[in-house]
Amino acid sequence: MKNFLLFIAFVAICNCQGIFAQKTDNKEAEMDKAVDIFQKGKYKMAEKDFKKLIAKDPTMWPCYYYLSWINLYKDKEYNNSMKYINSAIKYAPNDNIIQGELHGMKGQIETFLGDTLKAMDEYNLAIKCSGDTFSYLGRGELYYAAKKYNKSNADFNQVLKVNPKSSNGLIGLGQNAFAIKDYNKALDYYNKAINYDPSYMHARALRIQCLYYLKRYREGINEIIYLSQRDDFPNYSFYTMDYWQLPEFEVAMIEQQRRDPENEQWEKMIMVSETNMYLHSTEKTGK
Repeated sequence: MKNFLLFIAFVAICNCQGIFAQKTDNKEAEMDKAVDIFQKGKYKMAEKDFKKLIAKDPTMWPCYYYLSWINLYKDKEYNNSMKYINSAIKYAPNDNIIQGELHGMKGQIETFLGDTLKAMDEYNLAIKCSGDTFSYLGRGELYYAAKKYNKSNADFNQVLKVNPKSSNGLIGLGQNAFAIKDYNKALDYYNKAINYDPSYMHARALRIQCLYYLKRYREGINEIIYLSQRDDFPNYSFYTMDYWQLPEFEVAMIEQQRRDPENEQWEKMIMVSETNMYLHSTEKTGK
């Protein structure tokens, strides 16, 4: 579940940019600079700047939010992240939209801390405040983990009502369909997500699982090769590890290893012989 949450994390950041752009008097330029550094992915530098701003004015609640994000997603310092989000909530104005965003973030932190009951409470509060899609995504994932697929579907469908092209909403519906072994429906959702965003590797990785169970091996091979050619392949390899033992998939990986013999990851991820490649060739199996 954490991997899925990492994918939707940036949804929250994008949603919050406009809200957290509120400035305070002469600190405006400094805040602009810190946020710009944060958006460029220079988190350590941004962290120092946000802390300097807090030292000048402890009530600058947007700084606490960004520090919470940095500690949660980059440093995985969950307790520190919780401390910062609580401070953000304390000093933030009593505005439903702002409070909704902050409690949605707190729901994410509780999820990472493993307290699903508290996470559910925070998502419910966030949805009551603002009804933001980020909290629907988080709550839908909690329902999915609890195998309450109907409730999970309701939340993901709510996301699609707001944004019919939401890749994360489609992924959620696909995971629920896959869980009840409706592989065709799951594949349809993943395909839609890929159509809207061809570069969305998470959907492509999950698509491989459906293709395996539907015995559409050649398409699965093409997806594995496509993923394996990307620099960020290790982030998605765990989705395909269980399926590489399939003879056709083994062949594909050997062929890829031949094309890229200098890549050390192949030796770590698959151990098959030249004999297996011959015995289980696609011509032999006819798949």
